Amino acid sequence: MRETTIRLDEELIEDLDDEADEKGMTRSAYIRQILTQRPEVSPTTAESLKERLDEVEERIGELEDG
Repeated sequence: MRETTIRLDEELIEDLDDEADEKGMTRSAYIRQILTQRPEVSPTTAESLKERLDEVEERIGELEDG
C-alpha cells in the first residue's frame, strides 16, 4: 500500500475520528473505506443505496395514501 498525506481541518479530523471509533476502526481504515465505497469506484454500493431509497420512497407513498 502506498502512503499519502492530506491536510484536513481539525473539525473534520475530529468528526472522522468519532465516526471511526463508532465503527471500531482506525482513522486510516475508515478513510480508506469511505474512498473505496464512492460511486465511481463501487457502483454496486450506489446502486444498492438507490434501490433502498426507491423502496423507502415507495413505502412513504403508501403510508401517505392511507
